[in-house]
Amino acid sequence: MKNSLIISKLILQTWKKEFSKLIDNFPKLLILSLFLLTISGTGALISYQITSDLVQVFLTNSIETTLPIALTINMSLMSFVLFIIFKLLTQDDDMYSTMFAWLPVNTFEKNLGFFLPYVIVVSIIINFLLTLLFLPSLYVNNFGIGNILLTYLVVNLQVILILSLANIIYNTLFYLTNKLKIPFNKNLTIILMITMVFYYYTINFIDVEAYLTEEFKIDLFSLMTTIYAATTNSVSNVLNLLFLSLIVFGAIINLNFLSFYMVSTNIEKQYIKPIQFTKFKDNIFFNLIKKEILCQTRDVNNILNLITSLSIIFLVKIYFGNGYNEMILLGSSTIVGLVAFSSYANSKSYLPLYKIYNLSNFRVHSAKLLGLIQLAILQFVFISIITFTFVEDWLVYLYSLGMIIGSILMFFILGTLFPVSKNSVLTNVLTIVVLVIVALPLFIIVNYVSSLISPTWNILFILCIGLIMIMLSSIIFKWRLNNEYK
Repeated sequence: MKNSLIISKLILQTWKKEFSKLIDNFPKLLILSLFLLTISGTGALISYQITSDLVQVFLTNSIETTLPIALTINMSLMSFVLFIIFKLLTQDDDMYSTMFAWLPVNTFEKNLGFFLPYVIVVSIIINFLLTLLFLPSLYVNNFGIGNILLTYLVVNLQVILILSLANIIYNTLFYLTNKLKIPFNKNLTIILMITMVFYYYTINFIDVEAYLTEEFKIDLFSLMTTIYAATTNSVSNVLNLLFLSLIVFGAIINLNFLSFYMVSTNIEKQYIKPIQFTKFKDNIFFNLIKKEILCQTRDVNNILNLITSLSIIFLVKIYFGNGYNEMILLGSSTIVGLVAFSSYANSKSYLPLYKIYNLSNFRVHSAKLLGLIQLAILQFVFISIITFTFVEDWLVYLYSLGMIIGSILMFFILGTLFPVSKNSVLTNVLTIVVLVIVALPLFIIVNYVSSLISPTWNILFILCIGLIMIMLSSIIFKWRLNNEYK
C-alpha cells in the first residue's frame, strides 16, 4: 500500500511539473485564475437559466429522492465515459511502467498506484460539472445546504463505485483477451465494455417518468442514493436497501483490489504501418502536408481509436436505428479531431531538422493544420460510408465541417500544451481536465451567444472564434518550439 501511494504521489508530481511549464510566474497564474473565474461564473449563470426549470420539475415532485437519483445517474454515466476516454488516451508502455517492471513493486501496488490518480481526476471533473451545471439551480430553488452537501457526498461515493466496477470489468476482460493472445486487446476490451453498457441500458432503459411516479427506484448507476434516502427519511423501509447497497459497495471495492493482481506490467508492443510506399515532390510545403498525413495515419493509436469509434457508432445504430444519424455525424466530426492530439508529439524528432532548413514556424504550423484537416475529413467520409450514416439536410454536413475544423484546432492546442510522451506518465489525463474546466464553460457561453444573434451575425461570430483558435494554436506551437529548442 505504501508503494502504491508513492507511485500516485510521483504521478501527481509529474502533472504538477507539466503545469509549471505553462504557469512559470505569478502574472500568468493571476491571468489564468481570473480567466477561469470569469468563464466559470458566466457559464454557471447561463447553466442556471438552462437547468432551473428542470430542477423545479424534480423538486415539485412528491418524492424527495428523485433529483438526487437523476443527478447520480448522469454523473455515473459521465464517470464511465471518462474512464473509457482515459484508457484510450493513456499509453501502456510509458517510462514509469517500464521502470517499475525492474523495481521491487508488485503488480497490485503498481496498478493501485496508477488507479488512484484516475479517481482523483474524475472526482474533480464530476464535482466541477455538478457545480457548474446544477449548483446555482439547486441553491436558488431552495434545495437546502444540507441536502446539497449530502447529494455531493452521494455522487462522489457513486463515482468511486462506478470507477471500481469499470476497472474490474476492464482488468478481467484485458486479462482474458491477453491470455487468448488476441492482438490489440486493450481496444477490444474497451469495445466490449461499451457493448456491455449498451446492453445493460437496453434491458434497463432509464425512464424519467418512472422516477417521478414510483415510490423509490434505484439501479447500479444510482445505488448510493440509498444513503440520501436513509439520511433524509424520505423513503419508508429504506434501511434494508441501504444495508444491501453498502454490502454491494464494499464487495465491488474489494473485487477491484483483487483485479489489480490480474493485469501484468509487461505490455507487448503492437504495430500497424499502412501506406508504406509513397513519393514526395519538390514542393516543400506540399511535402510537409503529406508527411503530416502519413505520420498521423501510421500512428497505431489513431488507427485503433478510429476502429473503436466505428464500433461505438455501429452499436448506436444497432440499438437505436437510423433515427440518430444527424447526432452520429456531428459526434463523428468531433471524434475525428483526435488525430490532431498526437500531432506535435509524433513530429518532435523532425522539428530540429525544420530549424536547420530554416523553415518558419508559420509554414510548419500551417502545413500541419492543413494536413490534419484533410485527414479528419477523409476519416469523416470513411465513417459515414462504412456505417451507412447519411442525412438529406446539407446544413448538417456544413455544421460537421465547421466542427471538424474546430475539433482539430482544439485537440492540436491540447496536444501541443501537453504532448503525448512516454516520459510523462498519464499526462494525457491532464488534457481532459483542461478540456472540461476550460472548454465546457466556453462552449456554454458561445452556444448561448449564438442563440441570441441572427444567422448572419452567427456565421461571423463563429468565423471570429475560428480565427482566434488558429492564432492561439500558432502562438502555442511557437511557444512550445522556442521552449524546447532554444
